Formats: sequence, C-alpha cells, structure tokens
Amino acid sequence: MEIQVKEYGVRGFKFYNVRYDYGQPFPWRMDDPRVAFPIFEKALELGVNIIGVHKGVPLGPQPVEHTQAWDMDGAAANFPEINFIIFHVGLPFIDEICWQLVRYPNLYASIAATVNFVVRSPRVFAETMAKLLFWCGEDKIIYGGEAPIWHPRGALKAFWEFELPEDIVQGYGCGQLTKEAKKKTLGLNLARLHGFDVEEKKRSLGIAA
Repeated sequence: MEIQVKEYGVRGFKFYNVRYDYGQPFPWRMDDPRVAFPIFEKALELGVNIIGVHKGVPLGPQPVEHTQAWDMDGAAANFPEINFIIFHVGLPFIDEICWQLVRYPNLYASIAATVNFVVRSPRVFAETMAKLLFWCGEDKIIYGGEAPIWHPRGALKAFWEFELPEDIVQGYGCGQLTKEAKKKTLGLNLARLHGFDVEEKKRSLGIAA
C-alpha cells in the first residue's frame, strides 16, 4: 500500500474478499478487526479515504456467500471517514445493498459491469437504476466501465441517451434519470469524494462548462 501511494500516487484501493490458493477459496470479511481493519487504518495513514470492494457477481466456483455485503455494515460503521464503494451494486443482491446505502452515508454503489445491461437488457438496467434512485438517490451512484475487459464507449453512449420507461418511473416512484443525475454518475460524484474542484479543472484544461 505504501508503494502504491508513495510511488504511483494511488488515491483509492479496491479489494476482493475471496482469493485462491491452489484452487481453494480463501475468504475474508470487510468487518474483520484482524484482517480488514488494519488495512483501513493503513489507508487512512497514507491519506487514502476511498476503498472499493468487489461484491456480487460471483467469479467462478466460489462460495456465493462471500460475495454478499453483510460485512459492509461493520466496515462503514467503524470507519465513517472512509468512503466505501460497493462494486457491481452487489448484483444479484441489489435489494440488500440498497438498504445499506440508505443507512450509511459513507457507502456508495458502483455500476461497473451493471452498466452494460443498458445495451443487453435495458429493462433490467432500468429497474436497477430505479432502485438506486429511489433508495439512495443520484449522489451515491458511481460509474464503472470495466475498461480492461471491454471498451466502454458503447455503454457510455447508451447510458447518456438512456431514459427510464415511464411505467418504471411511476412504479418505483423514483423520478427520471436526468442529465444532471447522469453527470453525477459519470464523474461528479467520484470527483466530490476525491475532493476535486471540477470547475477549476475545467478552466485549467480550457473546457467550457
């Protein structure tokens, strides 16, 4: 962690709660005071207050319970100064995730991988976004493109042009996915967590508002 921050300027970490030793899963929890808490303390010592974690989307033949997010309660409660980002909105456990997002101000949801449903299964994507908008609002949704796996341009374009079907808006009582909400998701929310001055950055790059 010291090398990543001091030599490469890392501003956040992402962790996986399951790793493999010779084909066997070796799980750990985000609320484990012996394993996780020293990592969080080290991050804060290094000036890093953004930590992402892979949740949901079970990878391979691993026990599915280790991809659930029940351990995020303890992490968020014990380290309120850290902003925890739950990747993939914890699919298929999004309902549980939403209940956590609304209870802890330092929990956020990344739509990494999930955003690709906007093309492949727009109805599924609409319901996912509607749940997030209803429960936690547009300020807690973070974009993720999974760029090392596939080029994000298609999903980005589709997301920018996407609107929630009216029956979804009415059925979930969530309001429309506005351009302002899309801007927040695509960068403004993460910029806020990092403490970036977006307007100053625009001016320095010569970008119009």
